[in-house]
Amino acid sequence: MGCVPLFFNYRFYFKPDKRFSPHINVAAGGFIAYGIYSSISAGFRTGDFSLSAGFSFTPCYEKFDEEWRYPFGASLKIGFASSAYERKPKAGETVKPVRYSNITEIGLILAGEGGLFGLTTVNGISINRKHLIGVGLGLGLGDITHVDEFRFFPDGYAFIYANYRIYFKPDKNFSPFINLAAGVALEMKTGVYSSITGGFRYKYFSLTGGLANIAIPCTCAEWHYPFGFSLKIGFTLY
Repeated sequence: MGCVPLFFNYRFYFKPDKRFSPHINVAAGGFIAYGIYSSISAGFRTGDFSLSAGFSFTPCYEKFDEEWRYPFGASLKIGFASSAYERKPKAGETVKPVRYSNITEIGLILAGEGGLFGLTTVNGISINRKHLIGVGLGLGLGDITHVDEFRFFPDGYAFIYANYRIYFKPDKNFSPFINLAAGVALEMKTGVYSSITGGFRYKYFSLTGGLANIAIPCTCAEWHYPFGFSLKIGFTLY
């Protein structure tokens, strides 16, 4: 699949309550295709937009050459940054019914003989804090053995999917929800990914569990459909 990074990230804002704030960002993790990813950068945020620049160190194992490479590099990024901090509305000010939402989770999909472990993030919109609609990306590592010793995702995987979540008590700190996802699974071939899960959210943190199905064509021109169980913990901004 190439080198796709999966990493932990820490960002520190020096003036978090101001519209303009400088920041420092540190990231460390790994590559799906066997490697290490790390970076340190600095920049600023104005409103919801950010600019960051810094240095990266990305040792990566080359399968064809059977050796490690250790490239240093420079990074430059522009993006969208939102946080869990919410400014209290002024007197007479109404809260927008449609706003940006993000669901970031880490967890497992257990299916066949094996499983997948990775990180998913969904970016989209929140409608009245009750309906969350967005596009998700999942990255991780896994190895599932199904019929006739057919192996899924021996080197890693990626999911790209549409996501819908409904909260039953959106204005409460504690709320149960149902989550639906459907899209494509990417490895050596393109397949289909779908899941239906339920769970609860407490403030910004969530626990989700349910069923997942991954349909992938194998080399014998047949499709395999391993059903599995999904369990994730995460953070939700909405």
